[in-house]
Amino acid sequence: MYTRSKKIIENKLELGNYIENYDLYNSLFLREILNPSLSRVEYKINNYELRPDLISLDFYGSTDYTAILIISTGVKVEELIKGKTLYLLPKDIIDTIINSL
Repeated sequence: MYTRSKKIIENKLELGNYIENYDLYNSLFLREILNPSLSRVEYKINNYELRPDLISLDFYGSTDYTAILIISTGVKVEELIKGKTLYLLPKDIIDTIINSL
């Protein structure tokens, strides 16, 4: 199981900080962000079709959350089309999870 590294890679939002030996499924962070009891916010794609980076920038104010957005929604990039509704974790919840690890 994942144990927290003493060093931070690039920034605290880099998923490599929370995954042991590149094994995404061996991740406490993954288990936390996929928790179905967490509150999520509806986000309807009206712009930025097929662009998770721009959706992240629009919703979170930063492209640093792009990988977290993709993993937490479970949606493939090709499914990010106009009219699709995503259920996104609010930034404060993600930050709380990261700070608790």
